[in-house]
Amino acid sequence: MIEKVLVIGAPRYFNQIWKIVKGWIDPATAAKIEIMDSSDILKALSSHIDAENIPKQFGGTFDFTHGMLPRPDAGTQEVLDRALPGGSVPLAGPFKWKVDNSLGRRIIPVGSVQGTRRREANVSVDG
Repeated sequence: MIEKVLVIGAPRYFNQIWKIVKGWIDPATAAKIEIMDSSDILKALSSHIDAENIPKQFGGTFDFTHGMLPRPDAGTQEVLDRALPGGSVPLAGPFKWKVDNSLGRRIIPVGSVQGTRRREANVSVDG
């Protein structure tokens, strides 16, 4: 489920296209999508995301570089520290959370390295 979609950097004509398209979409879904003016970006992002997680290019304080590895926030790192020996994250690169009724919550590596799908072991975070 998505709470809000903020479209940033769309060309000006996108607003006109959106006005037509949103008539064919469920009103509750259409209400979740917002096309941003460049003057409203920081204000809109700040209502959903802490400033330290907003990239500098949008007025936040996060020093983001395209392609950089993820850095878990304090809450996520706390869960990882409890679940992993030595508190280290053995997964380089992007990962996703998966909830499995029989296995609990797990970290699953995603993506590829030089065209080869990543095959690192799944890590249970429920002990």
